[in-house]
Amino acid sequence: MAKPYGYWTWNLTRNGLAGVEGDPDNPPVLHEDFIVYALHTSRIAVAQFEILFPRLLPAEQDRLLDILARRPMARKLIKDQQTFDDQIQSRGARAGVHVRAGPRGGVQKPGQYDAEPVTWRDLY
Repeated sequence: MAKPYGYWTWNLTRNGLAGVEGDPDNPPVLHEDFIVYALHTSRIAVAQFEILFPRLLPAEQDRLLDILARRPMARKLIKDQQTFDDQIQSRGARAGVHVRAGPRGGVQKPGQYDAEPVTWRDLY
């Protein structure tokens, strides 16, 4: 039995996975983007999803299977916290540090600013 407050359930009466698109009597409780993100990042969400999925109505199961088919990221669970942290850190490391080249800082090319400065008198 699910606890009163699980990842997808609350108060033993609401199931966040329940609902069918276009059904006014049984609208979806949670948006598919939230479901996909949760299944991709939370081991608890996946464990409780596997428990609750067989208890859903066939139409609700079809909706979730359609989401999983269209959004493959949901099936790629990050297995452990260390891998999750490493992926976040590697994104920042790959981004690099961008510096401007020029007289106000950064790297100057050799000979780039060796010319004599031009004054306003030289122009007239």
